[in-house]
Amino acid sequence: KNPMENLRVHLGGRKNIISDEVILLEADTNYTWIHLKDGSKIFVATTLKTLEARLYPFENFFRFNRTFIANLNYMTEFSRSQHEVSLSNKTTIQISRRRRKDFLSKFIIQKKLK
Repeated sequence: KNPMENLRVHLGGRKNIISDEVILLEADTNYTWIHLKDGSKIFVATTLKTLEARLYPFENFFRFNRTFIANLNYMTEFSRSQHEVSLSNKTTIQISRRRRKDFLSKFIIQKKLK
């Protein structure tokens, strides 16, 4: 197991969380909803762009479009024809046109590692 997965990510304010608990980050203007694997959500006054930079060291996170960053460990399905992924919490995310190539190369690398 990757030792990075148990490291904490600073979310904003006094909130920190273990990266592996996070399924999805969802932008809401200058705020972000963080969806956790236990089904709960945390609302933070931090932009998705800022959180994306903090998550950069964790290779299992990917920004799919302007609204979503997801933990690839929770991806249950990938539809190449629909350009979308499904996550374990039943969320379906469209992969933006400009991020498809990056996703495919990262996805293929991730699959080879497992």
